[in-house]
Amino acid sequence: MAGFDRVRDAGRIDLRLMSRSPARLFRDREELDDVVAWLRGQGYHVVDVDASWTISGHMFADLSSAFHACCHENFRVSRGRDG
Repeated sequence: MAGFDRVRDAGRIDLRLMSRSPARLFRDREELDDVVAWLRGQGYHVVDVDASWTISGHMFADLSSAFHACCHENFRVSRGRDG
């Protein structure tokens, strides 16, 4: 994707999401569903994970599976030789 033009693209959801951080907490399920639908409609690949972990090892195992990568406990993602 090309870079954003802050004036021309001010109303784009993806620009608003990335303006402050690549992570965003949604408290409203309907808003989340709308944003995910918009992103998918724009060609983004949205990854779903169940974030109800109580053990960090489970979190890293789920994330590595979702991203098809090896996630280590220091949260660095390495793709290995094939990726």
